[in-house]
Amino acid sequence: MSKTLKIKLGAKVYDVPKLNVGQLREVTRLFQRDDRTEISFDVVKIAFERVADVENFDEVEAGLDEIVVASAQILEHAGMKRQEGANPLPAPESTG
Repeated sequence: MSKTLKIKLGAKVYDVPKLNVGQLREVTRLFQRDDRTEISFDVVKIAFERVADVENFDEVEAGLDEIVVASAQILEHAGMKRQEGANPLPAPESTG
């Protein structure tokens, strides 16, 4: 498995390093919280801590659907498996 993951947010593609041990610890703690409404944002923000060309993740332009997809990709790349029937990530709003 590659040590980096290509994540597209807005009009830009970022090379996101695989989560290190400290980041994995942070991510697993997210799933222990009662309030998971922002978990997708938090997972992506943690992963982007080591992206060289991002100084402030909160200034990255992205849609909610991109954040949800990026979060799932990051978790999968880290070796985390989704439990059957569990969906801790918020679904993007339907536009149709």
